[in-house]
Amino acid sequence: LRVTSITSKHELHSDEVYSLAISTCDPNYNIPLPDGEYSGDDLKNRLVASGNTGMKGTIDDLVQLWHNNGDAPHASLYYMALRVALTGLDCWDVERYIRRGGALNLLFFCLSFYVMLRLLRRIFGRKDLVVYAGLAVAFLNVMSVRNTMMLREYQMAETAVLVLTFVTVGIVQKMREGRLFSKWRTVVALSLS
Repeated sequence: LRVTSITSKHELHSDEVYSLAISTCDPNYNIPLPDGEYSGDDLKNRLVASGNTGMKGTIDDLVQLWHNNGDAPHASLYYMALRVALTGLDCWDVERYIRRGGALNLLFFCLSFYVMLRLLRRIFGRKDLVVYAGLAVAFLNVMSVRNTMMLREYQMAETAVLVLTFVTVGIVQKMREGRLFSKWRTVVALSLS
């Protein structure tokens, strides 16, 4: 379902264009265009990754994103991952951008699915019907599929919330069982999630 949704997509939402501009450290991001006439080709060329699109360009962009991504409300981690996924693209080809960003989000989805399966098993044990129903409710809905389709941080955020929930449930279960574990181990587990 997700792969079909990604491969049948042929245009970008305006927020996705911003994701591409931020991830490639586009110098034209957040700068108004000077008055004048522009062809569609001119505008497309302004959106292409600036400078070197190979590994050197990727590393330069990652360093810049680490320091400042130019989008204060959003964390740089997704933009950094997207930039790595876009390594080598040197022309404006919407379909290739969608496929690369979609593949990145599919990786995050696979991790989400695995963590959710482990979480449901941790909570419900071998009650297979409940586990499968939980997976269906969590992932067979329009919003979950859309999280994977969009070249935005939504799928990564979903994955992070599931990992945090998985770790938290594990800690609570151990505390209820009376099993003691060190404060250090708790801090490490929570910080990794």
